[in-house]
Amino acid sequence: MMNRLICLPVSILFLTIAGCGKESDELPVDGRNFDGVQYSVPAPYTGKVIDGYLKNARVWLDMDGDSQYTPGPFVYELASGRKVTLPSGEPTAMSEVGGRFSLDTAELALDPEVGPNIDPRKFPLFALALPGKTLEQTRRGEVREFY
Repeated sequence: MMNRLICLPVSILFLTIAGCGKESDELPVDGRNFDGVQYSVPAPYTGKVIDGYLKNARVWLDMDGDSQYTPGPFVYELASGRKVTLPSGEPTAMSEVGGRFSLDTAELALDPEVGPNIDPRKFPLFALALPGKTLEQTRRGEVREFY
């Protein structure tokens, strides 16, 4: 008697494997891969500044494309042509120990009557080492100042 091989189409096997994961509403540490999920509450935009790890470096979303941090109030034009004012300016933060930063993107959440939320993934993320303030953490734990 001959045994039959059972063959499953690749798509069924893929769905079986894909269904084994755990779904999460938390953002990844780097803040850049949102996996296509729509989040109802704006989450902090987090990551690390690395050249060694940089502490006290200014990090911001460059929403106006000028490669400079723009403080508030900042006026941003939506794709619809409508303008919104971000009272705090471009989202910014100072990096902490280990280069960690967390940008508050709450002002990017808009009233549905104004338009869709502003997606932080559309903008370049900048970090600036500030002379006399930014510290570099080396592998040996040493800290050096930028001048």
